[in-house]
Amino acid sequence: MVLESCYELKEPGDKKQIFLFFDEIQNVAGWEKFLNRLRENKNYKIFISGPNATLLSKEVSTHLIGRNILINLYPFSFREYIWAKGMSIGKNDIYTLGKKSRLVKLFDEYIRIGGIGERGLLLV
Repeated sequence: MVLESCYELKEPGDKKQIFLFFDEIQNVAGWEKFLNRLRENKNYKIFISGPNATLLSKEVSTHLIGRNILINLYPFSFREYIWAKGMSIGKNDIYTLGKKSRLVKLFDEYIRIGGIGERGLLLV
């Protein structure tokens, strides 16, 4: 079904590589065999994401050995988080009412949703 959708969207004769993104695929039985079959065809560039504990288990590593590049994504510090939100903070900015209230709002958001900007990816 995934591949059918890809080919429905491609123009006839288009030889461009197809990029496939899978999130939480470890919840599907036999996913490693499916991805290995796709990987053998050089037309596909495959990205998978999910929790490290599952994706890095010995069982998964055995199926994907030598075929993956792990990209660890660490949470932002609060300073990095506010920078990513388009705000900078100086030494005396906490004394400015406008900046202080913006910082409090961003800190509340940071605590609620965490410091991860985007999901980590495992490139196969």
